[in-house]
Amino acid sequence: GCPIGEGRPKTILPIVEGTEAAILEKAAQFSTLPADCVEWRIDCFEGAKDFPAIVHCAAKLRVALKDKLLLFTFRTKAEGGKVALAHEEYLHFIRTVLATDCADLLLESTLTLPAHKAPPLGELARQRLRGFVSILPRSPLK
Repeated sequence: GCPIGEGRPKTILPIVEGTEAAILEKAAQFSTLPADCVEWRIDCFEGAKDFPAIVHCAAKLRVALKDKLLLFTFRTKAEGGKVALAHEEYLHFIRTVLATDCADLLLESTLTLPAHKAPPLGELARQRLRGFVSILPRSPLK
C-alpha cells in the first residue's frame, strides 16, 4: 500500500476528461506510470450530476487503475469547478461515492457550507475510506 501522511510526498495524477471513454483511456495510461494516486475530478465529467453515471464510471475506473489509490474530488462552481451543486446535491454526491466502494480517498470541501454547519459526512467517510480530507475556509466566502 501507499501510506498517506507518512514518508515522501505523494505523486497524484489528475483525470479531468469529460467523457467516460476519455476517462478510462487516461486511467489506462496512468495505470502504468509510477504515480501513487490518481485523482478523478468528477466535476469535469459530463455526467457530474448523473449519479448512476458516476457509479458506473467509478466501477470501471477502479478496475482500470488496478491497485493505485483513487481520490474522488468534486469542486463546485463556487470553488472554481465546472458544476454548481446545491448543499443537498453535494451530500448526495458524497453518499454516492461512499456507496461505490471504489474510492480510497475523498476530498471534501466545506467552503460552500454556512459557517454553522459541520463537514457533511466526515465520520462516515473516515470509516469507509483510507483517507479523508476536509478543506476548511480561512474566512467566509462572499
